[in-house]
Amino acid sequence: MSVLWTHHAVLALEKRNLAADDIVAILLLPDWIVPDTKDATLSRAFGRTPFADQWIRVVFRKINKDDILVITVHPDRDAKLPNLGND
Repeated sequence: MSVLWTHHAVLALEKRNLAADDIVAILLLPDWIVPDTKDATLSRAFGRTPFADQWIRVVFRKINKDDILVITVHPDRDAKLPNLGND
């Protein structure tokens, strides 16, 4: 898988002191993925980095079966693990 980064995503990594490798790990094995609520061509992957005490949201677009474009990355204090019907 090839991960491409928008300029905005690179700036977000720097501003939030997040490692690109950690974000790629979330993309490879997210805790969950949901469609973006504003743009049907985007998805949101959620996961935690080794040093994060909160969920990280990664907004991305799957370009093709091998390439992903990361649009933005940021902590999401309001994210809640979805109910997967295991209650």
